[in-house]
Amino acid sequence: MVWGAITYASRSTLIVVRGTLTGQRYVDDILRTHVGPFRNGLPGVSFQQDNARPRTDRVAQDFLRHVQTLPWPAHSPDLSPIEHVWDQLKRQMPLCHSVHGLEVAVQDLWIHLPQDNIRRLINTMLDRVAAVYCSRRWSNALLKLHCICLIAHTVFV
Repeated sequence: MVWGAITYASRSTLIVVRGTLTGQRYVDDILRTHVGPFRNGLPGVSFQQDNARPRTDRVAQDFLRHVQTLPWPAHSPDLSPIEHVWDQLKRQMPLCHSVHGLEVAVQDLWIHLPQDNIRRLINTMLDRVAAVYCSRRWSNALLKLHCICLIAHTVFV
């Protein structure tokens, strides 16, 4: 699997994760090593991640207890801009005949993904959140919080 983070103005290094990603590996190999330094360059940033098991593991939650993290409704990957980035990359992936070739190809696509594409996805996020709110899957307080966070920085992973 691969891991990456996006903001309106930048993106993280793309991390290739080999093997099973546990909560402890998520903390050690991604949060501590990559998210911390990436966030340090973005004062006032909020953090958004999906509800995949390693991210909801106690060790990961403990690590993030002092990080402003946006709550996220279960089964709502369509809301997150990074899920749309992953979809774009998957559609552009060439046929690869080795794991190494796959890693090289996805790194190249990530590096060359126009930042304007990421901005467009983030700009349309409020519409997606409003649609979910109208379907009553999200609380009014969360919608207000999200609107505030869109004005500030958000790191989407």
